[in-house]
Formats: sequence, structure tokens, C-alpha cells
Amino acid sequence: MTVQELYDEACALHREKNFDAVLKILDEIKRRDPKFKRAYYLEAWTWELLGDSEKKIQALEKILPLLNFSSPEEKKFAEEILQRVYSAACEQYNKKNFAAALKLLDEIKKRDPKFKRAYYLEAKAWNGLGDSEKKFRALEKILPLLDFSAPEEKNFAEEILWLVYSAAQEQLEKKNFAAVFKLLDEIKRRDPTFRAAYYLEARTWDSLGNFVKEYYALEKILPLLNFSAPEEKNFAAEVLFHLGEACAELCLLDEAKNFWMLVTKILSPPQTEQVLNSLIFRENLREDSTPESFRALYDEYKKFLADVKPFPKKFYAHKKIRVGFLSTGFYSHAVIVQSRSLLTHLDKNFFETYFYSARKKKDFVTEQLRATADGWRDIFDLTDADAAKLIRDDEIDILFDLDGYTRGNRLRAAAYRPASVQMSGIGYVNSTGLDCFDYFLSDETCAGDENFFTEKLIKLPHSHFCHEPTTKFEPAEFPPCVKNNFVTFGSFNQFQKITDSILRAWKKILDAVPSSRLLLKTKIFNTDDGKNFVGERLKGFGFDLGRVEMRGFSNQYFLEYADVDIALDTFPYTGGVTTCEALYMGVPVVSLYGQRHGSRFGLSILKNIGLEELAVASYDEYIARAVMLAGDWELLTLLRKNLRPMMKKSPLMDSELYLQEIQAAFKKILEESKRDERSRTL
Repeated sequence: MTVQELYDEACALHREKNFDAVLKILDEIKRRDPKFKRAYYLEAWTWELLGDSEKKIQALEKILPLLNFSSPEEKKFAEEILQRVYSAACEQYNKKNFAAALKLLDEIKKRDPKFKRAYYLEAKAWNGLGDSEKKFRALEKILPLLDFSAPEEKNFAEEILWLVYSAAQEQLEKKNFAAVFKLLDEIKRRDPTFRAAYYLEARTWDSLGNFVKEYYALEKILPLLNFSAPEEKNFAAEVLFHLGEACAELCLLDEAKNFWMLVTKILSPPQTEQVLNSLIFRENLREDSTPESFRALYDEYKKFLADVKPFPKKFYAHKKIRVGFLSTGFYSHAVIVQSRSLLTHLDKNFFETYFYSARKKKDFVTEQLRATADGWRDIFDLTDADAAKLIRDDEIDILFDLDGYTRGNRLRAAAYRPASVQMSGIGYVNSTGLDCFDYFLSDETCAGDENFFTEKLIKLPHSHFCHEPTTKFEPAEFPPCVKNNFVTFGSFNQFQKITDSILRAWKKILDAVPSSRLLLKTKIFNTDDGKNFVGERLKGFGFDLGRVEMRGFSNQYFLEYADVDIALDTFPYTGGVTTCEALYMGVPVVSLYGQRHGSRFGLSILKNIGLEELAVASYDEYIARAVMLAGDWELLTLLRKNLRPMMKKSPLMDSELYLQEIQAAFKKILEESKRDERSRTL
């Protein structure tokens, strides 16, 4: 019999499923003609039906070198063989035998560089092996081969784009931003309606601190959203929330509030917690905020707490008062600069301190705090209910929340009322508006209009915080005007605090002080886009940009106070730590105050160091005081030399006095609360 006749007989036996006979005949064919391609093909098929993938692969590997891809009459057969090889690669992939899959795929690509699914499976195999770089390269090769106009390829093309998207996510986690943008550009070029690509682009720009480009990326998603589709509401809400955050960073406060209010209409509690935190916190930036506008937001937030069942009120007979501090900020954080003595130096004869740390981040400050604590509890991975139970089991007399509505807060844990008495303050500038808090820490000067508070105010006689800087940098010997022959005003506050009204005032100050300059330093200026955005805003108010310098954030910013003659405070969200730092570096601060607690930090700080005249109650006075100070270089020189000694001698940095006042307050509110509870039960 000829080889062809033997092959025909093998095919007949194959149809009868007589596989042993088939394999015997095929061995004879291969012995006679080792290049008889179809014998290897039938052998591979037979081994597949017998479930022996290893021998199937061996047969396929033998046929591949025999294929002639340039021969038109063999094209169909060759394509069928490659498809069989691809199928074998898929089997190996499913068995997590990635190396074997990749070997087969290399054989396919070598013979057909346009075999799209080979690159697709290669990318998945490299993903399985954890090699994101090679996964990335495989995806790069498949993208030019996709035909997005072909209906039959639509699903496959979409699957590829999602795989590219996942690769971009991996690159973002590794902070390989250039690779992220490259992958996302590939996606958007092929599918301009791929919304997730714009969203990930926005998150990448946010990671880079480029809030302008973050905003523009998110804005492109808006026309692609279907707000009426229930299955899209979570994504739509996510986009709107981050648009609000970007707007807030750009001080577009009305736009931010509008986006966030839309989120509250799309989502229901408890999903609204994050956006309500942003709404309430940023309400402090607005000049038109009222007790009523805050209370409306507090009422919305309370819906998020509707399912919380508070513990019964309970007081203890401890020998020492147990004070529990609840915060995300127990590391090198601004709140530590204002609360170190409070956290570490309460009199151990009368107090025990417990820390409830709601953030995973730790550093040397964390360890310093932990070393002084009578109890340290990490609650970042606990539910609010479990965190509250932990506080309850510790029998805390006074729970002091340091975060308010700042990011990552655990107000919901406090809503369970785990402690006998609960208070808030220092890290947040306003009321919590929640019934679970009894007191808010303030001082006689900062308190202002108590209608903004639902808590009773603790009004310390001097300052409600103690400033304890750690910088070793000394103030410059002279103000820069002596060298420059012109005055430089400055602000190192966050840009979101710089309202239109403040910009108008600053413009008038520059106009009234010939040749003066304005130095702005904050993170928005870390990018050229940020500088251009702010530059356009300033030009809209008539600023000569030649007289304005924009500097990005830097770790050595203390040294740059040497370039500022007079610091201009923001309003209504005034500087706290920033104001103290400027003064400590010998730079006088002109501050405007209002009726809200958060708008009176400058007044309290300046009064405590004996410079109350630099805090004023109107924009006209604010402008006049800055202009007056700019005209007295002798006074600026004296202040440069004496501000730090004045601060050190003042109640603002007198930790012993501060501890006396805060400890007396703790004792008073606990006794007062016990008395009120006895009266209530009688």
C-alpha cells in the first residue's frame, strides 16, 4: 500500500475510534515518509481524543517545521494546524503550565506574526507568571492587529482593551506613570468611548498632583455617562466625586459642591459617607456658609449613622482618668505639631492615655507616641462597630477625636458612644454636628459664634493647642526687602483656601505697595499645568504675573520664608500650622477673622504672642494693615529678629501652661458630665 492509502485507512479507523490501530499505521507512514504532514496532524488529533496532551503537543511540534505558509494550496491546512497548536497552548494555560503555553505560542508567532490570539494568550500567560513587563510587550504587539470596525471582532477587541486596561492599572500601582499613559493612549485611540481609560488617566494625574489634567480627564467622561441606568450609578457617582475633589483643589468651590450634591442624589447611605465628608469639610472654605447650611449637611450625614445603636451611657470609678485619642494622624503629620504635649505629657498621676490609630502608616513619631501610651490599639482594619467595642472594653472616660471630617476619620465608631464623655477638636476646625459628641475644644478667642456648634465649647483661657515645631532652621537675619529693595508678600497655604475675595484683597495690596511682589508656595505649583491654571485666574483679577512667583511644595520649605517679608493669611479658612510656621521663621502674618471658629485661628495665634493688631475684622482693614506693615522696614527687621523669642515666651508654646489648662478642662467636663447624668437619672 502506498503512504496515501495507509493514511486513508488510518482516517477510516479514526472514524471508528480504533485509536490503537490508527497510531500503529501512522508510525508506519512516518517511518516511510518522515515529512508526511497529515500523519502528524492525525496523530495529534488522536492523542487529543485519548486525553494525552503531552503527546499531542509532541506531534504538533513535529508538523510545524514541515508547513509551507507561502503555498496558497497549503494555507488552509496550515491555519488549521496553528489553530490546533493554539488550542494546545490554551490547555497548557488552563493547567497553569505557562512555560509550555509560551513555547507553543512562540511557534505560532514565528510562523504567523499576525495571529492575534497568540499575543492575547501570551499576555495572559506572562500575567500568570507575574511578569508585567512582558505582558505589556505582548499587548503592544496585538493592538495594531485589531480591527475595531469588524463586527465579528468587537467582543474580542473589547476583551483585549480590558486586558490593556488591567496592565495600565498594574503600572499605576508600580508608579510607572509613563507606561500608564502609553497604554491608556492606545486604548483611547482605538475606542474613544472607553470611559474607564479616562477615569484611570484622571487617577494617575491625581497621583502626580496634576489636578488640572485630572479635571480635564474626568470631564471627558461626563458625556459618556448614562445617569438613568441603575447599573451605572456607582461609576457615575465615582466620577462625580473625583470631579468635585479636583475642583476643590483648584478652588472651584461652587463647581465642587454641585458635583458632590449630585452624588448624594445618585447614592443612598451608607454609600454617601465619603462625599458627605468632603461636602462638610469644604463648607469651611466658603464665605457664605451659615449654621443652617452646616446643619443641613449634618442631617444628611446622620442618615449614614441611622443604623448605629449607641452603648448605654456609663461612667467608671477609675483612680485615673482614661483619655482615649482617636485619629488617623499618629505619624509625622501637622496635627502632631499642635498636640504633642497633649498626647505625650498628660500627668501620669491623674491620667492614662489610650491611642486608637486609624491609619496603617507608621514612622518614628508613631513609635514615640506608642512608647508613652498606656494602651495602643491599631483599628485601621477593624469595622467601626468592632473599634467602638474595643474602646468600650477599655472603659475610656474621655474619648478625644482629633480628625472631625478630615479624610479617613472614624466618626462612625464614635457614633456608638463607646466612652463616658466624647469630644472633638484640634485636627478639624468646626463642629461635628453629631449628638455623640458632648464637647469641642476651643479657646476664649477662637470660639466665635457658638451657633455653629452642636457641642458645648471648652474655652481654654489662652490657646486650644500648643505649637511645638521640630525644625532646626533659624530665621533669616534680615527681611528680604533689605536686600531686594522691594517688599515680598507671601502665602504658603493650600490653594483651595485662596478664595476670589482674598485674591481681590491681595491685588489691592500689591497696587498700594509699588514694586511689591507676591510669592505663592503650594503643591498645585508642582506642575506647569497648575501654574498656568492659577496664572489665568490671577490675570482675570488683573494681576501682573511679572510680580507673582509660584513655587511648588518642597520639604525644605522652612528655608523659603527667608524670601517673604509679610505673610498674608487666607479667609475664611485661615492658616493654623502654616501661620505658626511663618511666625516662627520671623515672618509677620496679617490675618482676617470672622465669626466662625475656623476663621479665627489667626486672631487667637496673634493675640497669644502679643500681635493682636495684625488680626483684623474686615477686608479694608486687612488691606490697610498689610500696606502699613510693608511701609515700615524697620519694624519688619525687628520682627524678623524677635518673633521667634516672642513665640517661645508666649502661651502658644508654653506646654506647661497648656497642660495645666487642658487637664483642668478634662477633669471639669468629666465631673460635669457625671453630675448631669445623676440629675437626669433622678
